[in-house]
Amino acid sequence: MRLPSYCFLPAALALLTASHIHAKAAFTHFIVSNAANYTVDDWQHDIALAQQAHITAFALNVAQGQTYNDVSIARAFVAADNQNFKLFFSFDYAGNGPWLESDVVSYLFNYISTGAYYYYSGRPFVSTFEGWQNAADWHSIKTVTGCFFVPDWSSLGAKAALEQADGVADGLFSWAAWPWGGQNIDTYIDASYRQYLNGKPYMMAGDNLWFDRWNEVMYVQPEWVEIISWNDYGESHYIGPIRENALSALASAPFNYVENMPHDSWRTFLPYVINMYVNNATSFTPRTGGQMVLMYIKTCRIGTDSHCRSAEVLDLLYEC
Repeated sequence: MRLPSYCFLPAALALLTASHIHAKAAFTHFIVSNAANYTVDDWQHDIALAQQAHITAFALNVAQGQTYNDVSIARAFVAADNQNFKLFFSFDYAGNGPWLESDVVSYLFNYISTGAYYYYSGRPFVSTFEGWQNAADWHSIKTVTGCFFVPDWSSLGAKAALEQADGVADGLFSWAAWPWGGQNIDTYIDASYRQYLNGKPYMMAGDNLWFDRWNEVMYVQPEWVEIISWNDYGESHYIGPIRENALSALASAPFNYVENMPHDSWRTFLPYVINMYVNNATSFTPRTGGQMVLMYIKTCRIGTDSHCRSAEVLDLLYEC
C-alpha cells in the first residue's frame, strides 16, 4: 500500500534529521511528571506498547526540582533495561525553571552508562525543551559527559539558536509541530533549520494531519522521528494509554477532558510507516485482515447542549 496524499488523520509528531548516515529510529516524547505514580510494571506496559508500534526510545521530559524525579527515572530505566528499550533525557527548562549545570551532569552520569540509554554516533543523546538562556552551560556538560546535544531552542528560530554559546549545539530540535490558527502546516520552518544547520542534525516537528505528516517524513528522510507526545494529557496530545494514576495535570481543570478520549488507535499504523521510513521503502503490505482507523472531532452548535465539549477527539478502530 502506497502513502496517498489525500488521507487525513490528525496527530502530532516531530522529526529529527541529519545528513550523516546512521541507523534511523522513531522516538516519542514522554512527560515524566505524569508518571510520578508509575510502578515498574506500568513503565513496562507502556514500553511494550511503544515497542509494538516500533518506537525505539522515550525522550524523557524532566522538569527540575520535582521530588519524584529520582524514583520515576530509576523505575523507567529498570523497566527499559528489562525490555531492551532505550531512553534519553530531554531536560525541560520551561516547565519549572532552568536546570543547574551540576544537576544535569549528575543525571547524565547516573544513567548514560546503562544499557538502556540511547546513543548516537557513539555518544549519549541529550535534548531539551527550551533553555537557550543556559546555553553556555553545555560546553562543560559536553566536555565531561561526551554527550551529543540536540536542544529545542525553537523560540529563537534556527539561525539564532545555532549561534548560541558559539555554536554549542550539535543539532537543533524545532517544536513547530502544530499549525497556527487557520494556517496549514508546511515545511518552510524546517527548510530554514536545514539551511542554517548546514549539515548538522535537525529535529523537525509536525502535526495537523497525522498521515500527511508521515508522508513528509518519507520525503525529508530525517535521521530520527520524535512523536509529540506519548502522554501529554494536559495538552491533549498523546498516543499512549490513559492511566488513572497519570492524570494529575488535570487536577485544576474544570473537567476531565481526557476521560473516554482514548487515542490508542493512533498507534495502529505506526509499525507500517515507521518500517517504511527506517528502510527507505515506498510501500508496505498490510497484514491479512488489516485495520482502518477513523478519527474525528466532535463539535456541537452553541447553546444546544450545556454539557457539549468542543474539539473532543475520538477514534474508532475497524477491522477491514
